[in-house]
Amino acid sequence: MKKLLVVLMIAVMSLSLIGCGGDEAPASAPASNPPTNEVPADQVAQVQALANADYAQLQELMEGIVEHQNMGPEFAALRQKVIDGQAEESALLEATKQLADHAQALLETAEKAQWKTEYYKEHVALLTASIRALADGERLSYEAGVENDESKLVQVAELMAEYDKKLGEFLDRLEK
Repeated sequence: MKKLLVVLMIAVMSLSLIGCGGDEAPASAPASNPPTNEVPADQVAQVQALANADYAQLQELMEGIVEHQNMGPEFAALRQKVIDGQAEESALLEATKQLADHAQALLETAEKAQWKTEYYKEHVALLTASIRALADGERLSYEAGVENDESKLVQVAELMAEYDKKLGEFLDRLEK
């Protein structure tokens, strides 16, 4: 379900970028009666370029989430192999560490991003909160495995629920 939502998210974002491209502004009114709220074409182009740069960063983060989601089936298959006695638990622990490292790198990318406009401010806040919950959950899952502490798994479930919630809010925001 998560994978479907993330793919939908990328499709919606791609369509919105196409819609933002638009044609150039129509010819301006005669100089004798200039509109007071018209923005000069060079400023429109500059603002659009900045918004496009922000959008590219946002899309990069979404692609990172998709990549992370795509790691899930491989992890699930490895977990089943461990359950069936076909793989060592150390391999599962290493895979858990890779998930945690990937999520942490994604969070660092989100937190270090330099946004040029305020246009995607709400999107960025929701997506960053979602990634933060994901990174915290993956890290705690790894710690639970290292320490063999099942009590941490309740917190992991809560963090993953927060990740799903924030990602859902982000997707809802994209539709507006």
